Parts: sequence; structure tokens; C-alpha cells
Amino acid sequence: MDLDTARTSPARRPARWARVATLVVAALVLAGCGIRVETPPPPAPVPGPVEVVRQAAAEASAALAQDAATASEGTVDEPLFAVLERVRLESEEHVEALGGVYSEAEGGVVDPATSEEPEEGTEGDADVAPPDPVDPADLVLDLAEQAAAARSAADRVEDAPLAQLLAVVATSRLLAADALARRLEADRPDLGGAGLPTTLPQGPGAADLE
Repeated sequence: MDLDTARTSPARRPARWARVATLVVAALVLAGCGIRVETPPPPAPVPGPVEVVRQAAAEASAALAQDAATASEGTVDEPLFAVLERVRLESEEHVEALGGVYSEAEGGVVDPATSEEPEEGTEGDADVAPPDPVDPADLVLDLAEQAAAARSAADRVEDAPLAQLLAVVATSRLLAADALARRLEADRPDLGGAGLPTTLPQGPGAADLE
């Protein structure tokens, strides 16, 4: 048998076809992997009632912190500035204690104070409008309203540590509203005859909720 006949003999054809089949299968597997990679991820899980309450409280605290910061930038009254800064710092502490503000777009907790700020040197910096001015008197009302919201959430949430933390946040907001109202010589928050607390209730800190 010459060399050419040996190369094309039937005995060698099955091995050659086996190699071809292996390459085809491998190509199909790789193509399948590519299809799976390009498939969009599954939708994010729907938050439960406890997470909804926690997120709402964190967002409210973040908004109060931002409003207090904006109001403090618009005043030259040093005692008023000090009160507003205290409101800002306490509200930021509440955000941290509550676990932060979750962003579905970012897929995690974000810093509300910086999440929407453009990076330095990027185009469009000059197009960013400054925040609207905040009247400290309006902030008094916001603090009182968000205190009532936190107190209501504490009464209905089925999570004891979170309920206790919300009670602390509610009292802190009421005290802040009262301090700001006294500095402005404005009407103090109406608590429906319950009386304004003078001290914060005991509650868990951020480390206790981890």
C-alpha cells in the first residue's frame, strides 16, 4: 500500500471525522456561552416591607441633611449656622445608622451628597444649576413632619431593632425642629399635646444593626 492510499484509507476516516465533530461541538458550546453572557440579568428582587420603611427613612434623612447644608450656606447668622450644621450632621448620622440610601441603578448604597455631582473637569460643569435656596423656617416644618413619619413607621414596622432606631430618629428630628424654631423665634412644632421630649430615647447604634 502506497502512502497516498494510507492517507485516505477508510480506517483513518473515523478518526478524522471524530476530530471534526469535536471542533463543531466546541464551537457550539462557546457560542452558547456567548449567548448566555449577553442575556440581560434577572430583575432585582422586590424589597420587603422592612426594607421599604428603612429606605424611606434613610432617604428622608438624606434630604434633611442636604436642605440643612443648603440653608446654612445662605446665612450669615453664626448661631443659626451652628444650629443648621448640627441638623446636617445629625441627619447624616441617621443615614449611616439606617444603612444608607440604596440605589437600584448603582446596585448598592450610594452617598446622596455626591452621587449626582459631576466629576471635576468634565463637560457640563458650568451647566449644573445651584440648589434652590432653603428657608430655615420651612426646614422646621420638614423636620417636624419627618419626625412624625419616623414615629409612625416605628409603630408599624415588624422589626424591633429598626423600630427602636426609628424612634430615636423621630425624637432627634423633633429636638432639632424645636432648636431651630427657637433660634428663628418662630412657632415651635405642634406635637398634638404630647409635649416635646427633652432627651433622646435609648436605641441601637449603627454597629448594632450590622
